[in-house]
Amino acid sequence: MNKFNDIINECDLSFSDWGKNYPRWSSLDAAWWKTFGGDNYLNKYKDGYIVFHREKIKEIARQYRIPSILLASVAHAEAGGMVDYFKYPTLFGRQVVHSYSGWPGKEKIIPSPEKTSIGIIAMQIRVVAEIFGKNPSALRNAEATYISICLNKDNFNLAMVARHLYELINYDYPGTDTLNLTDEQFILAGSRYNRGIERSRSDFIRSINDVEKISYEERNWSSYGRSMLNHREKITKLLYEVTTPPQNSDSN
Repeated sequence: MNKFNDIINECDLSFSDWGKNYPRWSSLDAAWWKTFGGDNYLNKYKDGYIVFHREKIKEIARQYRIPSILLASVAHAEAGGMVDYFKYPTLFGRQVVHSYSGWPGKEKIIPSPEKTSIGIIAMQIRVVAEIFGKNPSALRNAEATYISICLNKDNFNLAMVARHLYELINYDYPGTDTLNLTDEQFILAGSRYNRGIERSRSDFIRSINDVEKISYEERNWSSYGRSMLNHREKITKLLYEVTTPPQNSDSN
């Protein structure tokens, strides 16, 4: 069976739900953030994403049996910063180099196309392929491009992130109740989303707990997840209490 058909069945590229997307972070947004808006401007964009999609976040989190606050926290961490439409030239450039260049050792300098991150909640193309049981390195350029377009649909993007988080929780805690996480499990799931599965669970536990015995680099392994935990109360309010998305009214 062609496993890519499963991706096609999951992601319909018709225009039926493109209108459900949150506004993209543009070059103008990035310029305003870096000049006049500052972190307040970026955070308003992040907050707005959660409020805009909060019902969908809850629905998808229930579907894939993870806490909605976990999915929302990853979304909040990832939204904004990198101009979304700059990601496509990156993908196409990598496809050209890896498809048509005989340059030896190019993999060490230019990552392969499937390692390109796409979507407001940045996710590598290879992760989607792995979720559906397809070898990422066997993706044709057309298939990688298809996945990249799907990841720019917020509903698909959220669903893939939720599925991946579910897998990451079970990677470290097989058979655990994925809907009810301890603080440690919450931090690890977020840190794994950011760092991958190369490091052992014990490395992350040490990074979280042995503050005075580890280097700055080791402490940084869990920084993404710890930041999520620190912002959890705020994200909870955005999911369940705030009724109006914050406005970036100070932009041009």
